[in-house]
Amino acid sequence: MNEKNVITNLHWSIEQYDNADYYELSRILQAKDRKNRPVDPLTSILHIRAAQAKRDHR
Repeated sequence: MNEKNVITNLHWSIEQYDNADYYELSRILQAKDRKNRPVDPLTSILHIRAAQAKRDHR
């Protein structure tokens, strides 16, 4: 599945996939979108309070 993903989405050739460093490629493919990454609890609370203040200010 990884090979198909890399070839179709990253537009790599089969040779590029075969010559890629396995561990580096695995790390890249496991990366999450910024919105799906864990957030520091304090940062999360600050964002929630800022959104509440913005809503209350209207």
